[in-house]
Amino acid sequence: MKRAGLRLEDIDWVVPHQASVNIVCAMAQRLQFDMAKVVVTYPHTGNISAASIPVALDEARREGKFRDGQWLVMPAVGAGVSWGAGTYRWQDHGRTGECGQRG
Repeated sequence: MKRAGLRLEDIDWVVPHQASVNIVCAMAQRLQFDMAKVVVTYPHTGNISAASIPVALDEARREGKFRDGQWLVMPAVGAGVSWGAGTYRWQDHGRTGECGQRG
């Protein structure tokens, strides 16, 4: 977030890699981030490895959680050895197609 010039209070949603719901909850608690703003799919998907962030993004988009202009952070870990995160300013290009047509 620092590299993106963002502070925790700028983040609207966290869409984490979900190897365990306990890890997700611990992350939110440690950062003092509201769990209501964390997209959690683990209870009904289990650990789906590298697919967890794309699946969570799609599910949240279909549920209408994100609004254009909101900041998302997507943290991930790999086998406990590597880690990283991406930030993204949400823009739902699927909402309307070219020339404003519904997509």
